[in-house]
Amino acid sequence: MAAYLAELGRTHATYQSAIDYMDIEQGTLRDMSRVDTDSVKMAADFLLEATVWFHSMLNDPAWLGKLSALTARSRAANDRVRARRGLPAVDWDSV
Repeated sequence: MAAYLAELGRTHATYQSAIDYMDIEQGTLRDMSRVDTDSVKMAADFLLEATVWFHSMLNDPAWLGKLSALTARSRAANDRVRARRGLPAVDWDSV
């Protein structure tokens, strides 16, 4: 499922899917994507999201501090990946 969602997000006609096929410096299109999907990172992101949602159903928020720290680290890693791809950081407050 993680691999499917990773590919799905890069196959629809959007800026984020198209940027992988652009050579920004030369202003040309590439025949193949310049970015490989990091399936392990995608799986970790989905697992973290599922854990946060599961945790939200518990009466005792015992993991709140740890999940907040993991979410912050995950968001920072996502922003670093986006920067390498020539994309702006995510406005996490609007997500």
